[in-house]
Amino acid sequence: MRRVVSPSKTGPFDAPRRRLKAAGWTVVGLVACLALGVDAEPPRQPATIPMFLPGDPSDNTYQATPVLPAELRRVAVLPAAWEGSKSDLASGGETLEPLLRAELAKTRRFELVGVAPQDLRGLTGRLSWTGEETLPLDFFDSLRRVYGCDAVLFFQLTLYQAYAPLSVGWRMKLVDARTHQILWAVDEVFDAEQPAVLNQARQFQAAGAWSLLRDSDSDWQTENSPRVFGRYALAKSLSTLPNRKDMIKVSAPIADEPSKRWLNNKPKSAN
Repeated sequence: MRRVVSPSKTGPFDAPRRRLKAAGWTVVGLVACLALGVDAEPPRQPATIPMFLPGDPSDNTYQATPVLPAELRRVAVLPAAWEGSKSDLASGGETLEPLLRAELAKTRRFELVGVAPQDLRGLTGRLSWTGEETLPLDFFDSLRRVYGCDAVLFFQLTLYQAYAPLSVGWRMKLVDARTHQILWAVDEVFDAEQPAVLNQARQFQAAGAWSLLRDSDSDWQTENSPRVFGRYALAKSLSTLPNRKDMIKVSAPIADEPSKRWLNNKPKSAN
C-alpha cells in the first residue's frame, strides 16, 4: 500500500513572510509597552524656569502683563546672587543688597518676605540662585510651604565697578510660584560713562538731595559713590515692574528719599 503524504501548507518561500509577521507583532508589543510606561509615569514638576528672551533685542525689559494678578500678594525675595567668585561682584552684592530690599519696598507692588541665605540652603541646598540654573524639582513648592509666597524674586548682580566711571548691571526675574511663569524680567547695565545715563542718575540724586547738598556735591556723589549710583540703577530697574490695581499698604518712605520723587515725578528724559 502506498502511503499518501499530505503536501505541506508552507513552502520555502513562506519563511520570510513568517519572520516579517513576527517582527510586526514585536513592534506592536514594544509600542504598547512604551505607551503604558508613559501613562503610568506621574507628571513631573518642571525642573527649570523659562529663560528670559526679550522679543526685541533692544528691549531689556519684559512684562507678561501690564497689571500683576490680583492673587499675587506675597513675594519671597531671594538673596542677591552672582556668577563665579569675583571679589568685585561679592563686594557689590554686600553694598547694594540692603538698598535693593529698601527700594523694592517702596514700589508697593506686593508684600515682601526675605529669604535668608542659610534658610535657602536648608530648603534648596544653595545659598543663592540666579534663576538661570537647573532648579530642584521641589524648589517653588518648598518656598510656598515655608513662606506662603505667591511668587519668587531672583536678583543677579552681573556687573559692578566701584570706581569712576561707575557701572552696575542687574538681572531680575519675578516668577509665579504656582505656574512657574515669568511675570517680569529686566536685564540692564547702567554705565556712568554714557552721558544719558549719568544725566538721569544726577536727576535722580538731585530729587532727594537738593535740600541737603550743593549741586556740585550732589554731582560728585553721583559720579563717585557706588551706593548713590547703585540706588539709581535699582530704582530705575524696579520702576519697570507691572502695576497693580490695589497697591499694597506699606510704611511711607522718607520724604526726601530720591526713589519716591523718581517714581512719583520722573523726568521726561528718563522715559
